[in-house]
Amino acid sequence: MSLALAAELNGFPGPSHVVELGEKLWLTQSQQRETMALTEQMKADAQRLGKAAIETERELDSLFKRGCPSEASVTQAVERIALAHASLRASHLNYHLRTVAILTPLQIARYQELRGYTAPAGTVPNHVAN
Repeated sequence: MSLALAAELNGFPGPSHVVELGEKLWLTQSQQRETMALTEQMKADAQRLGKAAIETERELDSLFKRGCPSEASVTQAVERIALAHASLRASHLNYHLRTVAILTPLQIARYQELRGYTAPAGTVPNHVAN
């Protein structure tokens, strides 16, 4: 599952891909530094939140291993799992929002073109054009 597909497909580039495409996006040195910093922060957050998600899965598994699950404890465990996964996904999506703030409309359009999401540059996503 792509955690940030909604952002990617709708004109909100992610920092990792922006760093990879930096030269083709004509990033300034400042933009390069900022997106690299966002990428590192995103990776650190993803590791921390991913570990939390794994731990919630272990807690659910443990309920069944111990042979003592109840409907209430299973429901609570699954809700904790869902919240952990939601936090991870929200984090990814928010990094896409932060990346857009660094780029110009032309760079965003170019990104969309390079990633194969839109027609050639000149077509600017709605959220950028307004």
